[in-house]
Amino acid sequence: MAAGEKRTILVIDDDEGMRDMVQDTLSARGYHVEVASSCQEGMSIFRRQRIDLAIVDIFMPDKDGLETLMEMRRNSSDARVLAISGGGGIGFEHGLVLAQKLGAKGTLPKPFTPEELRAKVAELLGRDPASE
Repeated sequence: MAAGEKRTILVIDDDEGMRDMVQDTLSARGYHVEVASSCQEGMSIFRRQRIDLAIVDIFMPDKDGLETLMEMRRNSSDARVLAISGGGGIGFEHGLVLAQKLGAKGTLPKPFTPEELRAKVAELLGRDPASE
């Protein structure tokens, strides 16, 4: 990546408030943030541009976030995915554990603070969390 080039983060979550918080938090740190309210929309973005990190909610109404994670990994074996979750039928802890087994590079249970988000994103992108 060229010096000064912004890293692109894709946020896939059906909760508008969560999308806005994540976008505001990461944009303020200099990231370019793309947002999608559905897994289908998110995969469309993922396929057409370079994404440095995808933040994917596990429990989504249109398509399971775990399916989206697997599809991302099939399309790009080195895809970095941060799985997030705060509920759902199988229990969010189980969903996050399963996400890691399926290739997520990290997980973050909801609710999380902007500080926790910044630190996790920095860790997954190989940046110093203290600089975030």
